[in-house]
Amino acid sequence: MSSGRKRRLLLAALVILLLLSGGHLWLNPYLDAASVLLRVSDPNRHDWLTRHDTNPITIRDTSVQTPAGPVRGRLYIPEGIPNPPAMVILHGVHYLGIDEPRLVNFSRALSTHGVLVLTPELADLADYHVELGSIDLIGYAARDLKARTGANSVAVLGLSFAGGLALVAASEPQYEKDVSIVISIGGYDSLPRVLRFYATNTVQGPRGAVLHMQAHEYGILVVAYAHPEDFFSPADVPRAREAIRQQLHEKTAQAQAIAQRLSPAGRARMEDLLAHKDGGLSADLLRSLSEHKTDAEAVSPEGKLAHIRADVFLAHGEADNVIPPAELMWLKKDVPADKLKAALISPVISHVELGGKPSFADEWRLVDFMKDVLQDCDKHARSHHELAPAQLEAAPASGRH
Repeated sequence: MSSGRKRRLLLAALVILLLLSGGHLWLNPYLDAASVLLRVSDPNRHDWLTRHDTNPITIRDTSVQTPAGPVRGRLYIPEGIPNPPAMVILHGVHYLGIDEPRLVNFSRALSTHGVLVLTPELADLADYHVELGSIDLIGYAARDLKARTGANSVAVLGLSFAGGLALVAASEPQYEKDVSIVISIGGYDSLPRVLRFYATNTVQGPRGAVLHMQAHEYGILVVAYAHPEDFFSPADVPRAREAIRQQLHEKTAQAQAIAQRLSPAGRARMEDLLAHKDGGLSADLLRSLSEHKTDAEAVSPEGKLAHIRADVFLAHGEADNVIPPAELMWLKKDVPADKLKAALISPVISHVELGGKPSFADEWRLVDFMKDVLQDCDKHARSHHELAPAQLEAAPASGRH
């Protein structure tokens, strides 16, 4: 975040202080929200606002218990908070999984403000696959954290593709009692619609308006990695998959070296993929989407949220070209009005991180959104019984921060 943007967030807090004279209890939630956002954008920043109402945290590696066996996870435990709100935070499609720096920053920032965070490793998403198995794993993680804390239910925050999956998990009858709040940041409503965007560079909103927007080049790579058989000959598929995997892992030299071992036709196709020349790939992409449409619909919130019991918060970047912001508008249409607590399309957010060149009003709206999230989490935490530290003992602590 630029120094000018930081100053505007600081100014927002000062304006609140002046307007709410004598209203310290009203002021604190806004200061907490601004502090969280500043810590997310710059974890190394240390001033009075980032230190406002914070506490030390313990970070502990753990395992989430599932019927298929334990899954790697990590706890961010606020010290000295007897009854903290509990939240599962889900990483997006990224090979670093729970070690992805933006996820770590988000988890640390919320924990320093009194939220107990569990981050489970979603193996499919870490391998660039959006699959049904992640929905059950999200439900098991919520249930696991609920059992550890003695909470009646927990919040689930999903970044990017995990935002859509979190909404589906919360709407499933077997998990609906475990999840009280869903926060989707940069999430989707219809995966087929998002994948079609990668092929056409067009986005349609719920009112029929069509927006032309250049899709992020990573989108076609993800589709080709999931189904290389739709883009390459059977003989080329194993090497093509590995070349794309290396590219997604930001190892371009290795990807190009593997590509040289493909057939001439496969090499030409891979060169187009790695050079982000999607013109010749769009037809194959559309055919691939048609063949796998049913699978994509199964992991989409669209048509599944009519009876969701959790409070829902939606945020999306105004210029997001990974999952276009029109998806938030579709989600607003699908989430019952009494469950949709806040929805924000903001230039402050790029995809799942802070960015852009927002105005003071834009930053104020993001602070207000985060304030509402924190207050709703705190409201649901009031019904929990006091947390016994022994309940969280699942692995040796990895450090106090």
